Amino acid sequence: MNIVIFGATGSVGRHVTARAAAAGHRVTAFTRSGRAPEGAPDDVTVVQGDVLDAEAVARAIEGQDAAIVVLGAGAKGGLRAHGTANIIAGMQRATA
Repeated sequence: MNIVIFGATGSVGRHVTARAAAAGHRVTAFTRSGRAPEGAPDDVTVVQGDVLDAEAVARAIEGQDAAIVVLGAGAKGGLRAHGTANIIAGMQRATA
């Protein structure tokens, strides 16, 4: 299964990323930094982007079977709500 993980570098996200990869899934980590999550296997694909950028989110969702959202609140707040709304819109677009 192709899985994109939003929030992959966070304290929960890096564990989710590692577990999904260990289970044999093709994992894409969507990160602001463009760096792989700490401890991620070499076969994890990293896509740099911001969850507040709806187009970047939609592009990352293309070709995925599932999306996992483990976003934090962000330093200024609001990240989780706005980012999740963009992810839902991207998923709807991908299935249209």
